[in-house]
Formats: sequence, structure tokens, C-alpha cells
Amino acid sequence: MATLLQKWVKPRLTQLETSSIDSSPESELTLANKNTDNNFPTIHGIDSDRAAQRLGGDIEMFRNLLEMFFDENLRAAELAHHDLMYGDRDMAALRMHTLVSNAGFICAMSIMDSAKRLEQAINQGKTELNEQFEALDHLIAALFEASTTVLS
Repeated sequence: MATLLQKWVKPRLTQLETSSIDSSPESELTLANKNTDNNFPTIHGIDSDRAAQRLGGDIEMFRNLLEMFFDENLRAAELAHHDLMYGDRDMAALRMHTLVSNAGFICAMSIMDSAKRLEQAINQGKTELNEQFEALDHLIAALFEASTTVLS
């Protein structure tokens, strides 16, 4: 996903905007808001304002990233739980680490936070994580359900 973003996400600054930007955080936020599309999808489970700012309001790119997210992560919690049950702690942690990054790309903050907590728990040697995996799986499934109108 990082490679895709680097290839396609380019700053959309006009010469006028570039010359009028100062280095204050307020001006960066204002510039980001100028680049967002008022029709950017609102999906429960995604910080749409943050996603619109990050992607410059590019709805088609957002749809592509969302589709890629589900292609790669729809079963991430289930697979990591399976890895952990069969003693592959490193793979389980890696799956959660990847999910943290991928959820961050689409601004699915709850999924990102849940996966981060699971990754930490796995790395700390905890094994009784059934409820946490189920909760994460539920978050991913709910996001998928909420995204169906955007993806169709």
C-alpha cells in the first residue's frame, strides 16, 4: 500500500497556494481542507476528514485503497489468531503490524488501535487473546459492511 500511495499521491499545490503557505500548523490544515472533495464518502469506522486530507480528496484512490484493504485484511484477525494458536507468534505479530499500517492508510482508526494493542500483547507473550481477536474481527466486518455502498 505504501508503494501505491507514493506512486499516486502527489501534492496538489498551485503556485498561488505555495507562495501563501507559512509553516504554521493552521495553514497546513487550511490547505488540506482546500484539497478535499465535499462528496468524499462518509463511512462509519473511518475518519473521513482525515482520509480526504491525506488523499487530497481523491475519491477514486480512496475506493481503490479501501478495496485493497479488504482484499489483504478481511481475514487478518482470524489468520493471526490461527497463527498464535499454532505457535507462530512472529507471524501473528507481523499480521497485526501490517494491519496497523494498512488501517492507518485508510484512516480506520479503531481497527488500527485494536490491531496495535493485539500486536503489543502478542509481543509480550500473552496467549489468552480470543476476545480481542473476536472484537477486531467484528470491527473489520462492520467496516466492510459499512463500505459496501462505496465499493459497489
